[in-house]
Amino acid sequence: MGRIKHVWKIGCIIGIVLGIFCKPIGYVQAQENKNNIELYIDNENIYEEMEQSYSEGYVPKIIDGKAMIAIPILCNEELKNQMLRASVKFPEEKNLPFLKKNYVKNIKIDKMIPKGKEKEVLIYYVIFEMELKKDRINGSYPVVIALEGTTSSNDLIKKDIKLYVTIADGKLEIMDQPQGNSIPNEETEQTPNPPEEDSFIPDVEQTEKKEEPVFAPKVVVKSCTFSEKEIQAGQEFSVEITLLNTSKKQAAKNMTAMISGQGEFFQLLDQTDTRYIEKVAAGKTTVLTYHYRVYPSAPQAQYGLELVLDYAGEDGTAYNLTGKVNVSVIQPVKIEFDAPAFAEKLPVADVVNAEMQVMNLGRSKIYHVRAKLEADGLRPEGTIFMGDIEPGTTMEGSTSVVIEGLKAGDSSYGKTEGKVILYYEDELGREYQEEKPVHTEIISPFTEEESEEENQQMQWWVIMAVIVTVICMTGGIFVMNWWKKRKREDEMFE
Repeated sequence: MGRIKHVWKIGCIIGIVLGIFCKPIGYVQAQENKNNIELYIDNENIYEEMEQSYSEGYVPKIIDGKAMIAIPILCNEELKNQMLRASVKFPEEKNLPFLKKNYVKNIKIDKMIPKGKEKEVLIYYVIFEMELKKDRINGSYPVVIALEGTTSSNDLIKKDIKLYVTIADGKLEIMDQPQGNSIPNEETEQTPNPPEEDSFIPDVEQTEKKEEPVFAPKVVVKSCTFSEKEIQAGQEFSVEITLLNTSKKQAAKNMTAMISGQGEFFQLLDQTDTRYIEKVAAGKTTVLTYHYRVYPSAPQAQYGLELVLDYAGEDGTAYNLTGKVNVSVIQPVKIEFDAPAFAEKLPVADVVNAEMQVMNLGRSKIYHVRAKLEADGLRPEGTIFMGDIEPGTTMEGSTSVVIEGLKAGDSSYGKTEGKVILYYEDELGREYQEEKPVHTEIISPFTEEESEEENQQMQWWVIMAVIVTVICMTGGIFVMNWWKKRKREDEMFE
């Protein structure tokens, strides 16, 4: 019996120890975020390594063969250990200019003063220096920054931010090698020490010079310039393509240039897609200009316009080159929303519900939709969160609003005006904001009817008091007269 009790005590102790230590182990495993905690970009301010804010169209810089990506991140609630994990995800696309490495950072929250500001901001400032390939091709390339953190309640919160890095210091995707007949060039010559242009080969056995080689006129695309900084679906734009004849000796003659491709989403506004150039002298350039309209239905993506060049050398040899001009198209963001409708009059200490709807009228998804109410005497209990909204759908959100007395002015009651500010982001992580006015009148918690009833009650009590007073005075006079009469009667009998 004693042994059983001893074993039972040991079992209890083990159970208590497991209960103390095992429960927290299960508890610290992060769960999915269920509390509307949001990570979002500070689109208003400019920080180090940034020349523009995100609302102004921030573009990562290219410095010394590296793409400098800076992302200022805000959170509407404190994260566990005040830490945020950031990593880089590379999309499955060809010809990415980035050297694929394991870019991972743990970002601690920090106090920073934005450029041109005086007030400090608590922010998670993410900076990646991404190395670029030496043979990178010019264009606009996507990169995704994955953010991950844990809330104080051990909820897992995630966010992916998609940015585009523009390469302008690399090679141009055009051109293939010229397809000539028999003229040697720098790339195809196989002699042990290939001669350069403007040079000669001495012959040991002969005193005369060999004939100088003549290289084929090779034409390349020197640059592409677009009329618009951002090309939106439904918008018209023009592109200027500068062609360069790299040959030092031969001119390119009778050149025809034809551009085509992406006919499903692009409309050529010119009468023809073909251009004729009589001659491009050695070392000189010529400019081709095309005008397009992007169909409103074009998905947000990067498109390629194919350019085909046909020309001849001075000896009549024909050449053909093909290449592609990259065009990045974005879908414009279109939303519709109404400000919360408040009653014409609201009494102090009342609590009302502020509701609003947001409709995505665009063709692309909008992210992290939220609204904030600002008005004197109206105190919202929180931000109105609506989350992500798919194209053509509507999302609702609400919050409770406490009616307080007016703080501005001499009276706590009166008319008040304010605004509701709507914040949202597009697929590129750029944040937008719109606002609409709100108004109401804050009144006393006692209505006119209650005041009238109270006055009526007071009047009734006054009337009753007067009646009682009259009765008392009449009774007093009656008693006094009766007493005097009784006294006289007593005196007469004596």
